[in-house]
Amino acid sequence: MTALAMEVHLRLAGCNSLKDKRHRIRPIMEKLRNRFGASVAEIGDNDLWGNAVIGIAIAGPNETLASDVRARVLEFIESNPELEIHIEMSEIVVL
Repeated sequence: MTALAMEVHLRLAGCNSLKDKRHRIRPIMEKLRNRFGASVAEIGDNDLWGNAVIGIAIAGPNETLASDVRARVLEFIESNPELEIHIEMSEIVVL
């Protein structure tokens, strides 16, 4: 089994409040869960309007499959024109 974890820093242009931030982040996190079976949580910058840090964990039967899901997750996030992303940490653990 392979587990992959990453910390993704997001910059949200034009956010005017924490409510606006949550309104933008929540659907992205739900789609990551539903489409890719990833575990997702907001793990940082909770009180900043224009920034968010989300943690994403993916498990798979082998490293190739987990890496493929990781690539598709990042592609999905990057396809959102409202977001600027920076991956702080990405780690693969083979169990």
